[in-house]
Amino acid sequence: MTYKCVTGKKVTYTDEPCVGAKVVDTTPTHGLDKISGSSRKGADVIKTEHNKMMADALRPISGQTPEERAKAIKRVSLSPQDKLECSMLDGQILDERTQEVALYQARKRFKDLKC
Repeated sequence: MTYKCVTGKKVTYTDEPCVGAKVVDTTPTHGLDKISGSSRKGADVIKTEHNKMMADALRPISGQTPEERAKAIKRVSLSPQDKLECSMLDGQILDERTQEVALYQARKRFKDLKC
């Protein structure tokens, strides 16, 4: 994940979260890699595509989405305690993002009503 951090007038992008960080989508595009007649994909893109295909093929058995499978693969070498903590942090981060959206909506409504 990439985070956009704003401190005063300074904007930085980092892989480490900061206070008030916004998540930035840095997913590479996959559209025009064969226009020249040959595929020019990097190893990371090929690996991502392979993992997505495997996740789609195994979904009836595992019940995992491609994102869930990628997360499980990334965490395979962690201890069971660390996996559990990561899982709890996933939920906490999701809750915080939900709260940020609710706060934004409340502020927008407050402004719209001219409170």
